[in-house]
Amino acid sequence: MPDLAHQIFRLIVLHNKLMSEKDLDFYLDNGQDPEQCLERMVASSMFEQHVADKLLMMYRKKLAKECAKRGEPVPTPATPAESDDGSIPLALNYVDDLNEHDLHKADEVEWVDTSEHDTEKDVKHINDSERLDISDDFEVHAIVKGDENAELTKPSATPSTTTAHTLTVGASDSEGRVASPIPPGQIHPLAMKLVQKGVELNVSDIHLTSGSPPFFRMHGQLVFTEMKPLASDVALEMVLGFMDDDQQQIFLKTHDLDFSLEFEGLGRFRVNALQQFRGPSIIFRVIPTKIPTLESLGLPQTLARFTEYHQGLVLVTGPAGCGKTTTAAAMINLINQSREDHIITVEDPVEFLHVSQKCNVTQRQVPIHTGSFATALKAALREDPDVIMIGEMRDLETVSLAIRAAETGHLVIGTLQTKSAARTIDRVIDVFPEDQQAQIRSMLSESLRGIISQQLIRRKDGKGRVVALEVLDVVTAVSNLIRDAKTYQLPSLMQTGRKQGQVKMDDSLIALIDQGLITKEDAMRVAETPKMFK
Repeated sequence: MPDLAHQIFRLIVLHNKLMSEKDLDFYLDNGQDPEQCLERMVASSMFEQHVADKLLMMYRKKLAKECAKRGEPVPTPATPAESDDGSIPLALNYVDDLNEHDLHKADEVEWVDTSEHDTEKDVKHINDSERLDISDDFEVHAIVKGDENAELTKPSATPSTTTAHTLTVGASDSEGRVASPIPPGQIHPLAMKLVQKGVELNVSDIHLTSGSPPFFRMHGQLVFTEMKPLASDVALEMVLGFMDDDQQQIFLKTHDLDFSLEFEGLGRFRVNALQQFRGPSIIFRVIPTKIPTLESLGLPQTLARFTEYHQGLVLVTGPAGCGKTTTAAAMINLINQSREDHIITVEDPVEFLHVSQKCNVTQRQVPIHTGSFATALKAALREDPDVIMIGEMRDLETVSLAIRAAETGHLVIGTLQTKSAARTIDRVIDVFPEDQQAQIRSMLSESLRGIISQQLIRRKDGKGRVVALEVLDVVTAVSNLIRDAKTYQLPSLMQTGRKQGQVKMDDSLIALIDQGLITKEDAMRVAETPKMFK
């Protein structure tokens, strides 16, 4: 009898093009009976609840009809196991026991774009002897949330089986404030447990995403928990629970928010909340509680020379997630311990908290303490700074003000998302209109002091990641190349300038391979000249 129940449910779903045969088989293979499978599909945001109700009604109707034809009793739906009821206490117990062995690397997970499957062809895979009478079926398909009263009819084109979720919020009051479904600061207990577990497992990022099991980034790779996918309403509770009232208002109106959080005894986090196709999501970047030193980061002490300048521009570059902010924080901390200056940092959001030691440290967060990076930099020039740290040089005005500050007697440390020293110089110059680029080249050749370009690479033993560096010390020869628009010659100049402290990325990778820390395959992925490692 379970075969008949599965056969009827399968045929109804495929006939109405609700999902591909491959996706459907995944749920049927992992569920005790079709009704339990349907609950899992709703929890995974495959269907809205009202669509599932229609589908369940049709399934029961067809099952009863077929059983009557055969003179067999209608099977009783299986009772869901206690651990599958979605209750928070059981989920919390699971998270308490979660360890690294319960996580699965992302490359072992196959994501299927169900919109590419031909569901009409999928139906034909069912043998003729297995076909059932479906002449009295009505059509069912998922519709966008918020359109609950829309008629359920078969679409003219084959739909994707994923369902878009709009963020449903309460009406605005006379002051324009939106009624939030969750009180500010009411943190979801399962979400808090997952954050705590992420810190315990020493992950770099924690993802709580609608329509997906919670997952982490560990040693640069995504790893998934065994938990079932988060329903959109549960994800919304998790997202809003970490926000105060003002933050909730911003998120409910704009569907995007960057902020930072600190939990005593646990640590600080850089947080991004967003609304995506399946519903709300929130991502936590774990910030170490202790400001690291250059030595603890595996960086050479020779980089300390960049903190000894009293005027000029030092850039820390690399792709997203390579530790640029951490390196910049280590340099600021070194200045804080060794000089008697006024340090101003402008960040979005503030990550590492610097306690004033020999220096006075002023930290400002965009957009809480200032409207933008450019606004903060304009003001900083009138705030008697000696050192300015810019969290990210994103636009023309910010870059222009950074160069101006470096030229007017300040040490400016900034970050950029570029892969190499030569590309960094070209990126800074290309931000400006063509008629200004000659002037900017001249200014940059005089103010630039150094570029640190870094990559984080998985260790060969799988125990974390190691940093590979490219270091450009701007000596007179480098300044001349910048001014004469000959940055394409920088790699060869760095090759011949090793004794002066120049380090190429490929040379750094070769050294890490020789030390047995990384593999050639991983080095090839970030190398400037991959063929060197074949």
